[in-house]
Amino acid sequence: MKASIRSYDGNSSSTYRIWHESEGWPVFFCTMVSQCIHSKSALPGPDASASTSVRLWKDYIEDEVLKGVDDNIRELTGKLAQVRRFDETMLMHCLRWSYDAEALHAIITDYGFASRSHDSPNHYCIRGPLKLYLSDSKARQQSKDAVSSFSRAYKWYIAQGRSSDAIALCIDNGFWLSATFLMEAKYRDLSSSSYWHEFAYWIERIPSHISAKRPLLMMLQARRFLYECAPLKAITYLNAATVVLKKADFSLNHPDNVYEDPNRESLINEATALTGAVKRLYLGGDAHYSDQLGHESGDVVLDEYQRGLKAFYLHQYQDAKSILMGVLQTSFDANHGVFFYTVGILSWIHFIAGELDQWSVLASSWLDRIGESRSHNQAVAWFEGSFIFGSLERGETSRASLQLEEASALLNSHPPRDIQFNLLIANAMLAMEEQRWVEAERVLSEAERLSRGLPKVVTQSFYSVHALKAQLILQTKGPEEALQSLDTHECSENVATFAYQHESLTRARALLSMDKPKEALLLAARVKEWSGEHACTILRIRSLVLEAVAQQKMRRDDKADALFTEAVRIARAVGSVQPFIIPVPEMNLLLNKAHRATRFSMFLTKLMALNGTDVLEEQVHDISLSCLSKREMEVFDLLVKGMSNPEIAQTLCRSLGTVKIHVHNIYRKTGANNRVAAINIYNRATEIGFA
Repeated sequence: MKASIRSYDGNSSSTYRIWHESEGWPVFFCTMVSQCIHSKSALPGPDASASTSVRLWKDYIEDEVLKGVDDNIRELTGKLAQVRRFDETMLMHCLRWSYDAEALHAIITDYGFASRSHDSPNHYCIRGPLKLYLSDSKARQQSKDAVSSFSRAYKWYIAQGRSSDAIALCIDNGFWLSATFLMEAKYRDLSSSSYWHEFAYWIERIPSHISAKRPLLMMLQARRFLYECAPLKAITYLNAATVVLKKADFSLNHPDNVYEDPNRESLINEATALTGAVKRLYLGGDAHYSDQLGHESGDVVLDEYQRGLKAFYLHQYQDAKSILMGVLQTSFDANHGVFFYTVGILSWIHFIAGELDQWSVLASSWLDRIGESRSHNQAVAWFEGSFIFGSLERGETSRASLQLEEASALLNSHPPRDIQFNLLIANAMLAMEEQRWVEAERVLSEAERLSRGLPKVVTQSFYSVHALKAQLILQTKGPEEALQSLDTHECSENVATFAYQHESLTRARALLSMDKPKEALLLAARVKEWSGEHACTILRIRSLVLEAVAQQKMRRDDKADALFTEAVRIARAVGSVQPFIIPVPEMNLLLNKAHRATRFSMFLTKLMALNGTDVLEEQVHDISLSCLSKREMEVFDLLVKGMSNPEIAQTLCRSLGTVKIHVHNIYRKTGANNRVAAINIYNRATEIGFA
């Protein structure tokens, strides 16, 4: 089947669309793609409506999927298609006497009409194509029994406090006003949720003649776009909501009177304050982060988060870290949307500060706290995504690849566009590391397109896509073409930004390849100064390495050795290896000199292996365990005794995740690839007295 798909001269994004709409239903997906291949008909394009695919293949569902299915099972499937997700407890209360446990088991197991809900593992949902087909069935919509089932399910959701399920139920069954009233009544709860992709689906289904007149829906739209890092769209909706609310003849009915005074005046103040906060955050220049950022918005957590974000955009990393660490605590229960977004920003701050191990421990503790809650799968995706740049920095490409795969689940939930941008950058960097040049170029082009819709203050705070494109050209074509690429593209205008420093380092590396060490030295020195002022360890390591190479090219051995030793000292504490992979003779010379002169022999041996530099035999056995922390040595002692990770966790009264992090750090610091190698290193070190 895979070979047939590859040979099909169609659109890969359209094929992905079928897979996405089929929600992983293999039979439906394979059959639909196969029909298109053999009939050579076009797959529905990426701009097709959500139900286009199912309507095109209605005959297949009727004649093949539902053919011969027992009437009892068909009836129950039709009822279940009305609800967003279900479990046995909910069905017993909603369907009552008509609930048939055997029929439910057949629907899930025998026919495969239902699958586990991706955001709630204990619940099931009817497969997407079948659900859409049944939703279009007029007979089902007009059935009195169906209306009765809908009513019972709606009341059950409301009684259980599951407002989002009740809204989805109304949306799926065409009760637009009921859905609108409920969204407006639950405005505060929805504002602090992390499921904006669901809200986007709801608002697309509600007719525009309804949504265009409801200010609270506009304000929810604004908060959605603010979450998605689209501030201009957020401001547009906030302004529209304010205009409607301020109309002299304003009058909207609502069962809970949410638009009556004083609520109306409060909403006007909130929309105005939030508009000002967004403008100051994304469009307000370099005002200090301590400025008031919309403290009348009605959401204290969001206000504090925006204050931390402002500090981050101004590259005040320590201040941003302090503020956002507090936000992480307060938002966990109060605002899941802010919580997960804070995870993305905080992980980047820890990365550029070189605090990779600290972030691993922090992330592990939060995952333990989240446990097997409804948001567990979403949390895993966010946290796995937060580790990717650290893994790439340490040269752990296999680990980074797995983390990218886990984090790709975020793309199905419409994450913020700056997080999407960073995932694309990480994907491109991994492709470049694995010398998949065509793939790297494709992903960088996609990242560049996405960056055009992001505020400049956002794109200037991360890796520069133009610098990465120049780096790709440097590796595949040459330094002259790389410099031309940097000169041609509109790069970062503000010299005091992370992206500008990244571009400067890329330019310096190209100049070194052209034997222009003086020019490269000047650029690297400026970046070193900036990174020192902003405690940006990742860029500091790179600038020190490039300075050392430039000094070595000019035969200033003492200065080169001092700079390189400082770079190795900092990099070893972080585990950073990427800055040292530079294919020039001076790098091999510096590595050999450092290997003979310093006590970081294991780390330098690893760097020499990555650069293809020969390692002197007599130096291989210069092993020390002094690089390990006290806790890591405790874990190492138990590991050598033959204990498994769970046994070590129980002995030390630590979580399994924390133990795994310690074991990973032991492997990294000792250069071991597995337990056997680690034990051998331990034994050799203790034998020669370096433990």
